[in-house]
Amino acid sequence: MTIVTMKSGNIPEEIAEKFDLVPETHDGSNQWYKIVLMDYVEMTI
Repeated sequence: MTIVTMKSGNIPEEIAEKFDLVPETHDGSNQWYKIVLMDYVEMTI
């Protein structure tokens, strides 16, 4: 499992919602998103 963080200013809100990105906080003051990559999981869209 690999965890990547990206600054929230670089990710549009629509993309974050579409891919269920995990925010730093849930109170609206989010600075970054956590993206968890799991080799054994396949995502189909």
